Amino acid sequence: MDEDNATLYNLTAEQAALGACLMSEHALDEVTDIITSSSDFGYIRHQFVYEAMTSLVAQGEPVDAVTVMKQLVVDGTSHKVGDGPYMHELLQSTPTAANGVYYAKTVAALATRRRLITAAIKVSEVAKAATRDIDEVVDMAQKEIYSVTTNSGTSDTVRTMSETLDNDIDAILNGDEKGPALSTKLNDLDEYIGGIKPGQLIIVAGRPGMGKSVFCSDIARSVSIQQAEATLFVSLEMSHGEVVRRVLAAESGVNLSAIMNGPLSGSDRYRVVQARDRIYGAPIIVKDEPGSTLASIRSTARKIKQERGLGCIVVDYLQLMGQSGQYDSRATEVAEISRGLKNLARELEVPIVAAAQLNRAAESRNDKRPQLSDLRESGSIEQDADIVILLHRPDYYSAESERAGEIDLILAKNRNGPIETVPAIAQLHFSRITNI
Repeated sequence: MDEDNATLYNLTAEQAALGACLMSEHALDEVTDIITSSSDFGYIRHQFVYEAMTSLVAQGEPVDAVTVMKQLVVDGTSHKVGDGPYMHELLQSTPTAANGVYYAKTVAALATRRRLITAAIKVSEVAKAATRDIDEVVDMAQKEIYSVTTNSGTSDTVRTMSETLDNDIDAILNGDEKGPALSTKLNDLDEYIGGIKPGQLIIVAGRPGMGKSVFCSDIARSVSIQQAEATLFVSLEMSHGEVVRRVLAAESGVNLSAIMNGPLSGSDRYRVVQARDRIYGAPIIVKDEPGSTLASIRSTARKIKQERGLGCIVVDYLQLMGQSGQYDSRATEVAEISRGLKNLARELEVPIVAAAQLNRAAESRNDKRPQLSDLRESGSIEQDADIVILLHRPDYYSAESERAGEIDLILAKNRNGPIETVPAIAQLHFSRITNI
């Protein structure tokens, strides 16, 4: 091992961390909380020993020099470790099990350093390729570093049926399947979809004037103001100021037109000031860059997630997003964006709510109701989405409609629930949609 690499490995720390696990069950619990993968060990024989230990823990068996050696035999790796004598060497190299955490942190820190160096080499090679688009290079660089700093490279992405059941059975039996879902504050909608959940892509689609932007800002209000979770609001049509004015109208109950254009009456001013005080510290982060690309949204979202945590991403709207690179057609480009948003939702473990435009097909129907096939430019949006909500306002097409002021939230796709139509109240003059 050369002098530079010698600083990235610590034989003594690795032996002492493993020795502590052999000596104490309490130390074992503490060490396995810190060292999340056998690959954190720089020496191959230590990786095999740690894998044997974690296998024993999974089986509910005790961990000591004898049981670990037996497990190594079962795994077929005992000859690579050094057979029985090496277990005793590990014990002898450990002054006390009480220092297991210290040694485990040393091992984990060095593993992170090695992964950072590997990531840097990959980034360097990509950056040197003159043919690569710069947005793609930056996105790749951030992804490599993000995977190191979040330990995503060691995430548990492969599980047996028994392992999944061990994790999930309590939630299933206790009716707690909603998990960490966020509420839309539309009660009937939440009932059918179970709230919006990490990893989901929720598409909210409609023709112009149906209320897509209002629905999006309502989600941001619900998540950030009422549930105190940070929301990244990607606005490709409206400026920061317009988004804030819509939120103020919804929270204050003051007509949006008056807030946008004035003048405000004395009572309106009072309500706006009160609303401002309520929302002042709300964690809504607005990105109003026209033509934002998937790469730039991903970069912003990762940064927010690392710095303060992130509960939800809202995109208004999908077809206005730009994309780096060349595509045969706009449909292919939109398909890439749609798939990218779904992947981002899973990577960051947050729900993404994206507005989308519908084509004119609904307007040729007698009832004007939209259908899933009306999604504009790409059927892949329908495929990638977990939930598709189509917006329909009966009074938009008929001023004499008996349902004036109402809006239908048509659940055209609901991966884990029923297909239903949820009626609600469209208070668009207050920039909000409320329960009926």
